Amino acid sequence: MKFKRVSQAEQLGGFWLVTLKLPSADPLPLGFKLYADQHPLVLFQQTQDNGQFFAQAPIEEHAEFTLQEKKYQAWQSSPTTELNPETPLIAIASNVNMAAAFDLAKRLKDSHQLSVVMHSDHQFPFVVKPAQFMWPDFPAEAIGAATLLEDWKIRNRLCSNEMLPGCFEGSLTDLFEEWQPDNSWRILDLNCL
Repeated sequence: MKFKRVSQAEQLGGFWLVTLKLPSADPLPLGFKLYADQHPLVLFQQTQDNGQFFAQAPIEEHAEFTLQEKKYQAWQSSPTTELNPETPLIAIASNVNMAAAFDLAKRLKDSHQLSVVMHSDHQFPFVVKPAQFMWPDFPAEAIGAATLLEDWKIRNRLCSNEMLPGCFEGSLTDLFEEWQPDNSWRILDLNCL
């Protein structure tokens, strides 16, 4: 498969949004990941034969891209058929894998009850805004959210290892030591893709 860098734009927190020309318009699976000089790029969204990816470093114009060999779970390529719309979902993702959370949210926003928890070691690639949607049993200090997910009516919260206003202070592991979602929720760990 041949990929070509079209453009890139620096985002907040040292992230980059990289647009690549894809080898075809065939839909890429959820969590699709490439590497450029050992830097992972995770699919944020696809439009025909262009894909936008999160990266944590700029990508050289003529970079060589390699694929990570893996077997994708069935729900990754067709989530609306493999995930039961009756079962509420919580997607969790850290750092560049946050791109997969946005991709999943876009795919499922009209068909599933989805909540998202994202973590960053440092800053986020977007401005943290106060959440519009309540999450009563979530740690009270975590009131920050990603506006794009809120625009899609998706409840979301943020965790960071830095002391960022509105964010749960710590990792996802720290969060799950303090807070447990209801047993009826299915957790999708997008860091394992």
